[in-house]
Amino acid sequence: MNLHLFLFFCCITALKAEMMFTKNEGEDLKISFSIARKEGDRMYLCRNTCKKEDILIETNGNRVQSGRYTIRYDSDLYVTITELTKTDMGRYRCGVSNGSSSDSSQDFELRVRELCEGEVTSGKPRVYNSIEGGSVTVTCSLSAAEQNKKFLCKEQCNKVLIETNSKAKSDRYSIDYGSRRFFNVTITQLTKSDSGRYRCGVGRQMSQNTCEEFEITLTNSYTLPLVVSLVVTGLLATFLLLLYKWKIRTSSNCLNKRGTSPSRNTEAVLYDNPVSTLEDTTYETLGPHSSYDTINPQPSS
Repeated sequence: MNLHLFLFFCCITALKAEMMFTKNEGEDLKISFSIARKEGDRMYLCRNTCKKEDILIETNGNRVQSGRYTIRYDSDLYVTITELTKTDMGRYRCGVSNGSSSDSSQDFELRVRELCEGEVTSGKPRVYNSIEGGSVTVTCSLSAAEQNKKFLCKEQCNKVLIETNSKAKSDRYSIDYGSRRFFNVTITQLTKSDSGRYRCGVGRQMSQNTCEEFEITLTNSYTLPLVVSLVVTGLLATFLLLLYKWKIRTSSNCLNKRGTSPSRNTEAVLYDNPVSTLEDTTYETLGPHSSYDTINPQPSS
């Protein structure tokens, strides 16, 4: 009987030691264990052999957070490691200690896969332009079954912005499954900090993850109206300049026409009705009955 119990405990211990979790880079590890704990018992999370330098976090309270690590107790012991990287791969132990032989712990192993293991393709179009406060919807042309994990990350993908097995919405990000050939990711209420390179991808358990890369560029919300205003102002100035030149040309043509026609008429009038000079007038008045006729010479004495 004791042998059976011994074998049973050995099997349980082996199963506990073989507990393994596989996550992608940028994802969060959130696990819980059924471990009994009394008020004031120490909770801890450590790596490798759990020497003093291997302890990542510990507390005598019900919750503690340090950097990317969090442990809390609420009937069960909950462990969280956020924004996983390849350096997080390894063996861990979490447990409860009261300084006696009744300490309880659980060992587990963590594997971290690259978020984009295969070749990263370039989206079409590669660059999406928008303004602050606007939104962008990108069609990721990646084959995926509805149950495959779909995700969105930024830059080096050390943090997953949103992930889902079908469709989901989280804060300003959303994923909508279209078909086996594509799915859509949307970012709303864009700010300047949203500029940069992104990757949308498909996570698979039995094969490599695939990713597609695209870029978002933003301009200030007042830039577009300013450009439109400058264009309109330029067109208006050009129109006014052309109108001014047209008026000048029209006025010039009118003056040329008026300068030619009247001069000819004046010449005709001068030739048809010659103006008499003073001399001509004097001669005309000296007729037969003029003063020349009435002046008689006096006889000489």
